[in-house]
Amino acid sequence: MIFRIEVRNKEGIIDPRSPSILGHIRELGIACVRHVDVADVFYLPGDLALAQAVNIAEQILRDYVTQKCIVCDLSDYKPPVSVLERHYLEIAYHPGVMDPVEHSTLKAIRDLGHVNVAA
Repeated sequence: MIFRIEVRNKEGIIDPRSPSILGHIRELGIACVRHVDVADVFYLPGDLALAQAVNIAEQILRDYVTQKCIVCDLSDYKPPVSVLERHYLEIAYHPGVMDPVEHSTLKAIRDLGHVNVAA
């Protein structure tokens, strides 16, 4: 089973990456974008129950004070629909490209006692 965990800041808390990304978009000559909101998405493949995935999200992947998380079975995930004024992009590493966060996150997950997470 694969779980999808989305971690984003709570309402009113601006992710410091958002203004920087918006600036880069404008440097590309795209002036119509007015706002950027950033979320981190984690995919947890392994022999886990939903409660275990929620525990990993709440104990390791999010900051309890500033962030919220949504956990679901990947097969149940319905991506948001882009509408006229709002579009959603998910950007990921190419297969085989090293993810610098993965190793330390996987170690923390295993230290929490969840040894059945594959990656």
